[in-house]
Amino acid sequence: IKNKWNDKKIKNCWRKKMSKNIRIAAGPCAVESEQQIWEMAYKISLIRDIAKPYGIDCGLRGGAWKPRTSYFVKNNGETKKVFEGVGEIGLQWLSQVAEKYGLPIVSEAMSEMDIRHFGRYLEPERDYIQIGARTSQTFALLYEVGGTPFGIVLKNPQHGVDVKEAVGSVERLIKNREIIYCIRGQKKFIHPGGEDSFAHKSYMEELLKAPNQHPDARNLNNI
Repeated sequence: IKNKWNDKKIKNCWRKKMSKNIRIAAGPCAVESEQQIWEMAYKISLIRDIAKPYGIDCGLRGGAWKPRTSYFVKNNGETKKVFEGVGEIGLQWLSQVAEKYGLPIVSEAMSEMDIRHFGRYLEPERDYIQIGARTSQTFALLYEVGGTPFGIVLKNPQHGVDVKEAVGSVERLIKNREIIYCIRGQKKFIHPGGEDSFAHKSYMEELLKAPNQHPDARNLNNI
């Protein structure tokens, strides 16, 4: 996809500039502890060293902030507030392991108020700010992130991929170093063009019922 103001491509894969290497961001959904991040970074660095001769580079992914759909969760009959990340200290841990192991960082911002912390701990020429599905059309966040030089990983909204919505979000990020549009799951039978499509809905329903689909994968969030 290209926007109409310049020729910056919206990439659906992560590739190092001027490199043909495949880039993989691996790691926990949310940063939970300093020990967790150090152990994960060490393991990913080992995998990176093994995979690099084959044209594969690795980075570390972990959300210092991690918004959840539910506010409370039940565990063994007890209701608790859901864990949504450790906040600013998580970026500090990510920064430390990035320097130690030479790993690019991908971490999610939940609010425009968080961006100042990314500039304090992470490296704009190396690292990426992730904008999740739940905040992919939070325009105050998009404008704030768009004013930084960081690379951006932008997920599609929960309801699905609508080209007009995707382009609208990406156009607010045209000044960033790199934009990666990450296709994740969706909740509805939405056509990328935004219109109702019987053929598209039928295809999706047929795909969900296909015999090669694992029972646990029979939902739109895994397509």
